[in-house]
Amino acid sequence: MVVIGMQFEIIVTDVTHMKRGEVCVAGWCPAEMRMIRPLRAGGQFWRKEDIGPHLFEMGNVVALPGPFRDGVRTFPHASEDVVLVEPPRLVRSIPLRELSAALSPSLSLSVADIFGRPLEGRKFIPVGTECRSLGAIDTNAKRLSFEEKETEDGPKLRCWFYDESNVSYNFAVSSRLLRQAWQDGGLAALEALRAGHRRAHVRIGLAGDLEDHCYAMVNGILFH
Repeated sequence: MVVIGMQFEIIVTDVTHMKRGEVCVAGWCPAEMRMIRPLRAGGQFWRKEDIGPHLFEMGNVVALPGPFRDGVRTFPHASEDVVLVEPPRLVRSIPLRELSAALSPSLSLSVADIFGRPLEGRKFIPVGTECRSLGAIDTNAKRLSFEEKETEDGPKLRCWFYDESNVSYNFAVSSRLLRQAWQDGGLAALEALRAGHRRAHVRIGLAGDLEDHCYAMVNGILFH
């Protein structure tokens, strides 16, 4: 189905690293009061040559012109997927000092509240579950930290935190910005981002199908 005559504007919140150098992008749509994950024609993720270096950065307001096509993925990702026909366009940028307030309507009270149910094993949602796949919580920055986990493919970045329901989580970090800071300066660079801030706005998303499981990941953090 093609939906004609609409335009969405999103505040970019999630910019995540994908395999093959692609980027997955999502943002909060104030007019619709929901998250939207724009995909390029064919329902694919974005390539650098499609978007340039600065279009999809956290805090950018991006116009998504219609018409739109239905996504091809199953739930939970179908809840937010929107396939574009026309290219997106940068409208303006929200200063970082104003961003947490602008995004406060996108917050949930807890991780379980994002998905309407607890994560199984505090890790994943089964493929096909009709729920959201994107959301955010705000928590005490002192109850959040980063760590490196050694794997067969080398060290992987992870983040542990408590939500406001006092439930602890330990998720892989998919955020492009946080991963780049870690690669450039190690864990010290991430701790420097946190230093001096009381709160952490944590963007959380479900990764794609892995053995019928959609694992929760940290898609971004805004310290404030």
